[in-house]
Amino acid sequence: MSNRNLNQSREHEELVRGMIREYTRQNYPTIRADLAGFEQPPELDGFIPDVLAEGRAPFVILEAETCESIDADHTEDQWRIFSNVARQQNGAFHVIVPHACVDNANNKLRELGITNATVGLHQLRTE
Repeated sequence: MSNRNLNQSREHEELVRGMIREYTRQNYPTIRADLAGFEQPPELDGFIPDVLAEGRAPFVILEAETCESIDADHTEDQWRIFSNVARQQNGAFHVIVPHACVDNANNKLRELGITNATVGLHQLRTE
């Protein structure tokens, strides 16, 4: 598990909640999230994705990252596993990040040789 400070934890939770809203809006009937109040996604080769949207093709594994967590070893391991599961099972793998770190996330995916992932951005609410 990554070690996030309180601000990073809040940012991560907002990213996860944004993914839930988006995939609910896209009419995915089953959305599981690694967040209180939601059914937890299944463990995939030792890691639990932040969000799993199912019931439509393709199913989508979603992982939220803060700018600080992109370069963590834990993140690299997750991204490799989630991209492999998505590829093997005809799903999709999306990494959702704040606007400020889209380039960093894309560079990390290239560095890891992950070609089947999509980086999306989320505009965090300012409250």
